[in-house]
Amino acid sequence: MAEQQTDDRGAAWARLILTGAYLAYVGAMVWLSLPEHRRREIRMRAAARMRAGAALGARRAGVASMAEELRTGRRLYGLPYLLSRARDRAAGWYEGARS
Repeated sequence: MAEQQTDDRGAAWARLILTGAYLAYVGAMVWLSLPEHRRREIRMRAAARMRAGAALGARRAGVASMAEELRTGRRLYGLPYLLSRARDRAAGWYEGARS
């Protein structure tokens, strides 16, 4: 019984890996079939959305961290800092996609 379950799990993982590889191949073919200006537009939109999401998250986390500091005296600014770094990195990707 245990061998049957192991074989079933192995077959399921093999199907999952094969399906993932197939989807990656199809995605790559679709991406490469797009004109260059469309690919650039998609990259720029994705970078702009990532920047906006990270900026919003950093702002909210910063406000929450300041409130926590006022309430308890603990300084918890790690998350806002990481989110602001992600925002800056996404802004760099956007600028890189423009050129």
